Amino acid sequence: EWELMSEGVRRKIMAYDDQIMLVRVEFENGAIGSVHNHPQVQVTNVESGGFEIEINRKKKSISADPAISGYDYRPGKKPGSFRRI
Repeated sequence: EWELMSEGVRRKIMAYDDQIMLVRVEFENGAIGSVHNHPQVQVTNVESGGFEIEINRKKKSISADPAISGYDYRPGKKPGSFRRI
């Protein structure tokens, strides 16, 4: 079941346990995922478009474009946000 997270952002939790969480998230263009953290490891795979990620105040871009990394790894309990670009 899809859950509205914020304007232009919705998610569907696929599976989780104490160590990792698998979530499908859809962002509309320009949508921002608010700063948050969770106890599990987060691995991000971009299927389309691109994102600016900020984790611990460090920014990086990830994209579905093969010339740019489409993956990101974040240990649990690290604050971060996503913005669709």
